[in-house]
Formats: sequence, structure tokens, C-alpha cells
Amino acid sequence: MTAEENEPERRFLPEFDTTLRFRSKILEQLQEYWHSKRKGQEMPSKAEIEPTEIPTLLPDLALIDVELNPRRFRWRLVGTHITGATGYEYTRFYFDE
Repeated sequence: MTAEENEPERRFLPEFDTTLRFRSKILEQLQEYWHSKRKGQEMPSKAEIEPTEIPTLLPDLALIDVELNPRRFRWRLVGTHITGATGYEYTRFYFDE
């Protein structure tokens, strides 16, 4: 048992991977694509995301459009692995439908 494990206040603290490495190749690929589309911004614009550029990621991907007036959220694209797991095709529906 380590000294940290003997200290009650530290024993149950979660461990973090400070390098923020992904264990999933899909997430690594998605992160690479995301960063390539940012072009110096915090996040890429909607126009920058082109699903046909990432066909291997599409089954695990969901894209959501945000409308501002009134504020509504619409499923722009929902991958087949997600629809298979939920049993429902959400693409093009609003969250409140």
C-alpha cells in the first residue's frame, strides 16, 4: 500500500491521464479531424464540418444544429451505431419532438 492510499482524504481521488490521450482510435481520429477544421478558432464552424470527409467515423457520430430564435436543437446527423443502440432514427428531428 502506498503512502497516498493510507491517507483517507486521498484514497478515493480519481486518477487522471494528464496527457489526455484517447484509448479509442475513433476518438483520436475525430480529434485530429476537429483540430484540422478549427483554423485557429476555438471550434470549427458548421460549414467546416463535412461528414463525407470522415466516412469511417460516421457510424459513431452525432451532429447537432442549434437554432437561436427560438432556441431549438436538431439532430443533423446520427450515426448507424447510435441508431442501432437506441432503436430509433433521430436524424432531422428536433430534441423536443
